Amino acid sequence: MNNWESWDRKKGRPVTGWIDVRYLDGKEFFRKLAEDCYWGTDSLIEFWRKA
Repeated sequence: MNNWESWDRKKGRPVTGWIDVRYLDGKEFFRKLAEDCYWGTDSLIEFWRKA
């Protein structure tokens, strides 16, 4: 997992700006605005990295 960072749900959104996200089911989305992703405690995001 090249440069992927795990996401701690207790900390909320990790960054602002463009990121790539990987979900618990393995789906990946590239160049998404962090502000547009759902970062709630029940979010399915598992990893993220700066795009």
